[in-house]
Amino acid sequence: MQVPKGTKKPRNKPVRRKDPKHLAYVAEQDCCCCGGFPVVVHHLRSRPADKIGSRDDKYTIPICPESHNNARGVHGAKPEGAYPGETVEHAFLRLRGVDGLLLAEELWMRLSGSRRLNWIKAY
Repeated sequence: MQVPKGTKKPRNKPVRRKDPKHLAYVAEQDCCCCGGFPVVVHHLRSRPADKIGSRDDKYTIPICPESHNNARGVHGAKPEGAYPGETVEHAFLRLRGVDGLLLAEELWMRLSGSRRLNWIKAY
């Protein structure tokens, strides 16, 4: 099928699910690495394959500012003990015994199920 001249084809952009209440809930938790407080809400980069490229608020974890911004933190240099090809974020969390995706899913499910179902139906 030809597209008329001057019209654009629709792009399949990933939908970014925003949930300010969930972000506020995550911000109330202690740091998942050291137990410190206050924390920064960190959006995981290593999400499931169907979410690559989107900044989904579902995949967030609480990390203290030092663990988040430090040169040896989540956004710092690759830590010693990282596997070849492993991301800095994944290596940082793995070496501290934290499964980022599992924690993000758990925090997501802790909120009320009824509110979550209504939120999902909106999309």
